[in-house]
Amino acid sequence: MDSDQRRARGRAARDRLGLPDVAGQGQLTASLVVDSLGDGLFVPAARGGFGAALTDGAFMLIVATNLLFVLCALVLDVLLAVYLIRALHEPAWLAGLLFALNTAVVAAGQTMMSSAAGRLRPGRMLQLSAAIWAISFGVFWATGILPRGAVIPVLFLAVLIFTAAEMVQGPALNDLVVAIAPEPVRGRYLGVYQLSWGAGSALAPALFSWLFSVGTVLPWTVLGLACAVWVILLGALARRLPQF
Repeated sequence: MDSDQRRARGRAARDRLGLPDVAGQGQLTASLVVDSLGDGLFVPAARGGFGAALTDGAFMLIVATNLLFVLCALVLDVLLAVYLIRALHEPAWLAGLLFALNTAVVAAGQTMMSSAAGRLRPGRMLQLSAAIWAISFGVFWATGILPRGAVIPVLFLAVLIFTAAEMVQGPALNDLVVAIAPEPVRGRYLGVYQLSWGAGSALAPALFSWLFSVGTVLPWTVLGLACAVWVILLGALARRLPQF
């Protein structure tokens, strides 16, 4: 699914809810978590059909990664306008301007960024993308505590960092799924993987709305921490899975 399709899903989900349209200790912990799952995490299950995909621990971690990345990618469509208007009390047109900036940077820089990131292994690309997203959510979080005069420039910075994460991610997840899926059941693997797109698109509006109702900066906190944890988990997986 490309970014246009992702944004279309985000807009549809947002409309249904009536939202505005505008590394040492952590690495050790991740290794222990990965090891605790046993060798089954890295060896595809022997059974066929969907059972092979659903019991393949490494593949399911990749599916979970995609689910997280879908949630991250839908932030601009589902959450940003609400945050700007209700939390920061900024004008609605600012959300459109930030979205336009995201679109323009992707159009201008996607090829160059993909070429630069393409020198990395797919797993490292995912790690880098998660790390950049974590930074961008940290910057978004900071807008909730900054003086009013600094908010708009920092928002532009946050969107630029966010956009870099989008471009780095590229097709890395798709390539990994194809690489680790056993050929006889590759279609089943791809089917389960594609379900994570729909699940993320359906979950994002409800999740972001609930987090925002609890605390206006809580969505940024949760997403940033989740991405930081995923950087560590993906690093542990990269050391154990050859295709990574």
